[in-house]
Amino acid sequence: MPSFAIRQEVQERYNVDRRHIYDWFHSKGLRVTKEDKRATVELKTDAMRLNV
Repeated sequence: MPSFAIRQEVQERYNVDRRHIYDWFHSKGLRVTKEDKRATVELKTDAMRLNV
């Protein structure tokens, strides 16, 4: 599975819901790794800290 940044870029470029992106990659047999999930959570946590 491509990194979060790449998936986010695809989502923004083509104005596609992220669930469709995940479904497409899953149909190709790709999955999100635990490391990528952890990085995504950390990015969201950092973003929430900045907004407070």
